Amino acid sequence: MTILEELSLADNQITDILPLVNNVGLGYGSELHLDGNHLGSTSCTSYVAQPESRGAKVHHDCP
Repeated sequence: MTILEELSLADNQITDILPLVNNVGLGYGSELHLDGNHLGSTSCTSYVAQPESRGAKVHHDCP
């Protein structure tokens, strides 16, 4: 996917977001909704920050 504006994956059973993080289309102006998933600790501590560092807004339930 290239230049992704918005992706809603809220309330699914997603635990690992590495495949999403590897998508360079998630960056400035993108919005990713991951609320209501049970993201694993690596996804919360490492992976969420990567698209955010490229300018994406990531909605999640991580502590």
